Amino acid sequence: MKTLRRRSLLRAVWASAATLALSRCTPATTPAKNLPQLGFFAGTNPPDPAVKPLLDAFFDGLRELGYEDGKSIKVEWRYTGGDDTRLDEIAAQFVSLPVDIMVASSAAAQRAAKRATQTIPIVMLLGSDPVETGLVESLARPGGNVTGMASLTSVTTAKRVDVLKEAFPDVGRVAILELIRENEPSGLLQLEAAEAASRALRI
Repeated sequence: MKTLRRRSLLRAVWASAATLALSRCTPATTPAKNLPQLGFFAGTNPPDPAVKPLLDAFFDGLRELGYEDGKSIKVEWRYTGGDDTRLDEIAAQFVSLPVDIMVASSAAAQRAAKRATQTIPIVMLLGSDPVETGLVESLARPGGNVTGMASLTSVTTAKRVDVLKEAFPDVGRVAILELIRENEPSGLLQLEAAEAASRALRI
């Protein structure tokens, strides 16, 4: 039941962000030749099993709001094949088409989109520390052309440590597994946040 509620919430948030941007382009019913275009950064085809539920939820949400590929919108898919060095090239392709909105699930793709345009709306499916990495001005007031949802942040990481201490008051040592990649600064930011929160709680 919790999984279903979480999926419904994610679907609503992601789809609402994309729909808000699309609604500025055209109504949900429009002739096929004038369909608004949604540029989607994707890793592989078929998608990674870990990513597929996110994509399904996003497009389910769009359909519920009247936006369906080939009928009321046109989705332009671009695949990196797992090579993040192609992200800037793909972002440039989207700008030149031009698409009406870009959608990206990875922080690297979001930053590539941000570098490519200051005007085309960009939707984050999953944002990682968008404030600290310069994607948005604040979570409450993003500003600029980037919106969406940020579930992986330094604030939420510190809160998880706090909840852990509350649930297990006698905990003295905690092991943290974090993926640190050169082109993904959010991993290091979250590790530093966890360490700072742990020190404050004498862990």
